[in-house]
Amino acid sequence: MPGSGKITLAYKVYNDKLVSSHFDIRAWCTVDQKYDEKKLLENIFNEVTSSTSKFSENVDVADELRKKLFGKRYLIVLDDLWDTTTWDDLTRPFPQVEKGSRIILTTREKEVALHAQRHSDPLDLRLLRLEESWELLEKRVFGKESCPDELLDVGEEIIQNCKGLPLVVDLVAGVIAGKEKKKSVA
Repeated sequence: MPGSGKITLAYKVYNDKLVSSHFDIRAWCTVDQKYDEKKLLENIFNEVTSSTSKFSENVDVADELRKKLFGKRYLIVLDDLWDTTTWDDLTRPFPQVEKGSRIILTTREKEVALHAQRHSDPLDLRLLRLEESWELLEKRVFGKESCPDELLDVGEEIIQNCKGLPLVVDLVAGVIAGKEKKKSVA
């Protein structure tokens, strides 16, 4: 489901200092529903090599990428995969996931996650419970302070409307955080 925190979680793992120090190479690639395999492999290659190379038609980008990754410990994020064929196409150039290398994928499709499963079970993110949504909202809006009693009913209504989606709670809290924190009479 969009807004459940898949990308946020992947981003936090990808950028964690302990995680990033474990890998020789890291690359992040966002995949659209309609994608060009060669172009995406070029993007991954360019992230891996920190370059902006353009490949001619007769160059096998997958093979070039495989050579760059061979013998290295890599972390590749494939963000927003929609089908199993895309997974198969994009992971073909990666050497066997050895030496602690990993591929993280985000997807809305459980079938894709199960198909791609290698070293661990897919993580199925759930919606936030009301208490968790409230805690997130209160922390983002009021910091270490508590929500004033006069705003509790408004806060509860806001949380109900967020429907447990962390991204929505965070976005709404960001807007509210910049506003005056008192109930207005209409």
